[in-house]
Formats: sequence, C-alpha cells, structure tokens
Amino acid sequence: MGPPKNIEKRMMNRKSKVCIPIAAKEEWQAFLVTMTINEQDCKSFPYGVYIELLINDWHCVFYHSGATKTRSAGACQYAIDNWHPRRIILLGTAGGVGADLQNLDLVVASKTSQYDCIEGMSAKIDFFYEIFNEEIDNSWIDFSKLPNRTFHGLIATADMDVGFSKAEDLRKYDVLAADWESGAISHICRINEVPHCIIRGVSDVPKSDSPEDIKKQQIEFLKNTPIIMELLLRNVLPALLSMEKN
Repeated sequence: MGPPKNIEKRMMNRKSKVCIPIAAKEEWQAFLVTMTINEQDCKSFPYGVYIELLINDWHCVFYHSGATKTRSAGACQYAIDNWHPRRIILLGTAGGVGADLQNLDLVVASKTSQYDCIEGMSAKIDFFYEIFNEEIDNSWIDFSKLPNRTFHGLIATADMDVGFSKAEDLRKYDVLAADWESGAISHICRINEVPHCIIRGVSDVPKSDSPEDIKKQQIEFLKNTPIIMELLLRNVLPALLSMEKN
C-alpha cells in the first residue's frame, strides 16, 4: 500500500510529525516490501532517501540513513532541523545480549550507552563513555499494548557487530541488546530536547566466536530482519502512535 495521491497536500496541513529512522540497508529493504513502496517514490536527502506517509492520521517521515553512529547521528540532526518532529521513533534490529532474550524478542531502550569510545590517556577507563549515557522517558508507553515478549532496558551501541565474547562483557553491565545506532540517535535527540523512542527486534543471539556460529548469526540476521520489520511497522508503530497525544 503506497501513499495516497493527495498525501502531500494533506501533510502540509499537519502540525504533528514523527520521524522514523531506519538505518541498515536490510531493514530499509524490508520496510519497502512491508509497506509496498517503490523505491523510485522516495526522495533524496544528504544521508540517503526518505518517504512521507500518513499512518493513523500522523505525518510520518521514514528515512534511511545507512548504518554507523556517524551517519545515524548526522541524519538525525538533519531530520530535527528540517522536519521538526515532535518525536523520533527508531525502529530496527539488534543483537541479543540479555541472558533471557530470544530471536524476535523486542527491546525498548530505557537507556543507551556507547562502548567503543576509549580514552587511552585517562587514569580511569570506564566501559561506557559517560558523556554518551542517555536516559529515555518511556512513561507514555502502555506496554500492555505491545507484544508479550517485549523487554525494556539498556541498549549499547558501537560501530561493530556484537560477538559472543563482547556480549559476555556487555551482560556484566545489564545490557539487553547491542546495535550500531541507538546511542548516537539518543544523544542527538537529548541535546536537541526532542522526545524519542527506540525499539529493536532481536535478529540474532551470539552463541560463540567460532566461524561457524558467526556465519549462523549472519544467516539469522538476514532471515529475521524482514519478520522483525513487519512486526514493528504493522503492529508496534501503530500502537505507539495511538499512545501519542496528537
């Protein structure tokens, strides 16, 4: 289902906008398929492409930035400056870290941290870089309206895949899931005072650092990403928008 023909005129009169960043190319492809969108209908912006849709009478700007903290942070700042959203809702996938997590579980971030910022000349080296630790207000979310296996807690971010050994390190700090973008987007939203929400589906859970298990992780990511994105787009996003006061 593509956008209505008169969507641009209708959106010009909308005061309420929500921006939905989608980072990884596999997630974006799943978004296009789920929402039945032709990529030629998307518009360009400095970090990638975007499209505007009306969902539950909300003006939603879905944009694809590409992976990594740099691209996701830059695109987030662009979105804030140009589309002026009242909230940013990050949808996508993450590697499972928490001991009880399974593939296809959902994690809502109540906090984000970054673990690949290493200050080598400091006398005290913390696992997380403190300036990037962000708390997220989820008090507006009615968790009873989200899928049963929805967890909330800390999502850790770095420009790297989370392997088995790193997941064991992260688990010591009560990390539930790890990804490439959440910490950067949360930081940009906080310094701009833009409310935001981060929901990640667990695409894979590292079992060991062996080449065989790493290959299995890659296969699980490709298999589970379309399933997760359909769940987030068809069920979770409309539920969240119904909780947001227009």
